[in-house]
Amino acid sequence: MNYTEGSLGRVFVARLEDGESVYDVVEEIARRENIKAASVLGIGGMRSGKVVTGPEQPTGKIVPHYEEFDDARELVGVGTLFMSEGKPSLHFHAESGGESRRWWGVPVEACPCSWCWRS
Repeated sequence: MNYTEGSLGRVFVARLEDGESVYDVVEEIARRENIKAASVLGIGGMRSGKVVTGPEQPTGKIVPHYEEFDDARELVGVGTLFMSEGKPSLHFHAESGGESRRWWGVPVEACPCSWCWRS
């Protein structure tokens, strides 16, 4: 097991504009603000998205299973931001639901919503 102790530093809250990518916006703010590590909380709504909901098969080589939607949903999620290859990289898992279906997974395409994170 590897772990470290930290303390609450700066807190940022961002509201994405329609069509902005969660990953692009969070990573850009991290670059601008020189954030090297952060916990990320997300809450809001999404008009559409593409999500990894697990592997295609439970064993063997991991091939991501994707699901797409365009029926507007509510979202809540958590993630981390750490440096990777010299730049900030967001890893995020979310749960979302709407009239047609619920899912839990990793959003991989634009998911407009509001964000709060701690660095």
